[in-house]
Amino acid sequence: MNIFRLLGRALGSFLVILIFLLLIGEGVYEGLPTGYQFNRTEILLFVFLSLSVLGMLVAWRNELWGGAFTLAGGLLFIALESIPKGRLTGGWVFFAILLTGVLFLASHYTTRQREI
Repeated sequence: MNIFRLLGRALGSFLVILIFLLLIGEGVYEGLPTGYQFNRTEILLFVFLSLSVLGMLVAWRNELWGGAFTLAGGLLFIALESIPKGRLTGGWVFFAILLTGVLFLASHYTTRQREI
């Protein structure tokens, strides 16, 4: 097995579980307080994070598309968080998401090189 694939799957699995635990811990399953409205930025951040999670799941079958979705979602999330503040923001989790996308893409390209 390709080392990039192994590391990408391990890190991706950890991050997917961590994100789902975060959603449960924040009480998403119980609903939001009455009258709470999401603003556009919060909706976009959720969409970009969901794109990253979807990419990590897709990468188990197709590393190219999964890596691309993971990387795109992570970059868009970090950009939307950082641009208004004028500095790079986000914790280690968001950079781990980017690393996961890069690992999946590296796995795809190294496997492809061996097949040629």
